[in-house]
Amino acid sequence: RSKPPIDKLRFEPPKPYPPWEGVRDAAEFAAPCPQPSRYAGCPQCGWSTIQNLQAADESCLFLNIVAPPASLAPPSPKGFPVVVYFHAGEFHFGAGSDKESDVPYSADDVVLVTPNSRLGAFGFLFADELKRGSGHFGILDQRFALEWVQVHISAFRGDASSVTIWGESSGGTSVAAHLALPGSWGLFHRAILESPGLTQVKLASDASLNSDWVFSALLASRSLGCVRNATVYNLFTDVMLVGSKPIGGGLLWSAARA
Repeated sequence: RSKPPIDKLRFEPPKPYPPWEGVRDAAEFAAPCPQPSRYAGCPQCGWSTIQNLQAADESCLFLNIVAPPASLAPPSPKGFPVVVYFHAGEFHFGAGSDKESDVPYSADDVVLVTPNSRLGAFGFLFADELKRGSGHFGILDQRFALEWVQVHISAFRGDASSVTIWGESSGGTSVAAHLALPGSWGLFHRAILESPGLTQVKLASDASLNSDWVFSALLASRSLGCVRNATVYNLFTDVMLVGSKPIGGGLLWSAARA
């Protein structure tokens, strides 16, 4: 549904994927977005319930659709109501292929859409040097999925005039974001917030500090392509890097962001 967010598109808003010829094989779940490890001995594991997690890749902007059987008639000529479910995962973990979203065992009276969106630094890195979308690429990915639904869901017997967005935990926070962002208005008609983690929303100043942590950590680890100044260090204290837990102060290489 979106061009792979890699190379020059890595920190850009999502772009439409060009049409293809023939039949595209969509029988298996596509790649989830990269996420940190949560389990020893499983370097790519986020949630244990994510299907096809071993294939995690930056080219991950896919969505899954579960439609009612062809034998069932929709409740109106427009089609079945549509539910777009934003997965949980603290904006670091999760995928549209997570079993917690009941894929593929959803109710048979709705069309269920479960999109992937960029996570962690790929989805929420904030820096003045980045172009528009800085700090919320993951939310823009979700909005792009809602735009896709408006154009294409009728092909799956879905009613584009009856779209409910639903999310749990960080997915619920995402729903709150779309309720507050005018650019998302008109793309959905009802909203369900299930246990939203509203404290996950941070000020731009906090996001900028977190990004400085990321840049400096990459420099300290001598990450390929990162240029560091050997005479200048940044001292970080009380930076809210993960949820509401402060990270202890540390001496890291200064981030050369030019």
